[in-house]
Amino acid sequence: GGLDLWTLIVMLVAVYVRYNSVENSASRLFMDFLACFGWAFDYAMHGVDLNLLSSGSNWPVKQHDSFLSVSDPLNPSVNLSASASRAQQLRATFQYCYVSLSKWEHGNT
Repeated sequence: GGLDLWTLIVMLVAVYVRYNSVENSASRLFMDFLACFGWAFDYAMHGVDLNLLSSGSNWPVKQHDSFLSVSDPLNPSVNLSASASRAQQLRATFQYCYVSLSKWEHGNT
């Protein structure tokens, strides 16, 4: 399976907090999300944990033993992404979406 909506929301909020995207549009935030999890994020070393993240800080050290570690903000001992059996395909999917949307965005501006 893939990622559920709650997990994706937590990941999106993490990008919002991490990159201080308050001044940007929703479309810029989404593109930042795709770029982050498509290229910049180190899945082997880091995890997503809203309780340990602040603006401009480094990504927290991975808390769970899985390809993608997304801690539930209400119960950090729970890995929201544990049931994502295809998590390793996420990076390529995020990259594809970013490149495709970038081409569309630049072709329509």
